[in-house]
Amino acid sequence: MNKLCSLSTVMIAVLVLVSCSQTPQIKDNAEVLDNGLIKVSHARFDNVYVRTGIDFKKFDNIIVEPLNLADLEVTLQRYHGRRMNWELTDKDRTYFAATYRDAMVDKLSNQGEYHLASHITASSAIVKGKLIELVPYQDKRNLADDSSPNYSYGSSPGIMEIQYEVLDFNGNLLATMQDRREAGNNTAMQQQHIMRSSTDVKQLFQLWADMVRTGFDRALKK
Repeated sequence: MNKLCSLSTVMIAVLVLVSCSQTPQIKDNAEVLDNGLIKVSHARFDNVYVRTGIDFKKFDNIIVEPLNLADLEVTLQRYHGRRMNWELTDKDRTYFAATYRDAMVDKLSNQGEYHLASHITASSAIVKGKLIELVPYQDKRNLADDSSPNYSYGSSPGIMEIQYEVLDFNGNLLATMQDRREAGNNTAMQQQHIMRSSTDVKQLFQLWADMVRTGFDRALKK
C-alpha cells in the first residue's frame, strides 16, 4: 500500500457512528443491501450502511488507501448561455488526492487507541475513499488568475460527492458511506477560485476526515 496510508475515508461502524449528531439507529424497516449491510439513520453522511455484529474494538490501526479518482465524473453546467469549460487534468487529480491524504493524516494521526499504519495486519481497518462527482460552478477560462477581468464572485466553488468503504483484513465489506455537499456552503460572497485551489475544497476534505475520526472514536467506546 502506498504511503498515502492515510487517505480515503469511512470506517466501519466507525462510519456507523460516523460523526453523528446523535447515536445512529437501525429502524425496524431499515433497508438491507444484497451484501448484508443495513442502512443506519441519523448519521451526518447522506447514506451509511453497516454490517451488524462487528466488534469494532478489535481494530487498532487504520490503513487509508489512496483516493480513487478512476471514475470521477465532472458535471458541467451552463455558464452565461454556453457550456462551461472544465476539463479534469492530471494537476487536478494530483491536487484532490494530496488534499484528501493531508486531511486524513491530520485528523487520524496520534489518536491514542488507534494509529495510521502502512502494513495490513489482522487488526487493521482498511478505508477506501472514492471521489464520485464534481459540479464546478465556474468556467476555468475565467479563473486563470486573480487579475482576470471576468473574475466573478460566489459563495462556493462547486459540489463534491464522495463514497467510502471500510473493509477488514480478509477483505470483507463492513461499512459504506456516501456524502454530497457544496464546498464552502456559506452565504458570504467571495472571489471564486478553481476547485483545485479553493480553500473551501480543503475544508470539505477536512470535514469528511473529521467525521470519520469522530465515528471511529465513538465505535471504540461502545
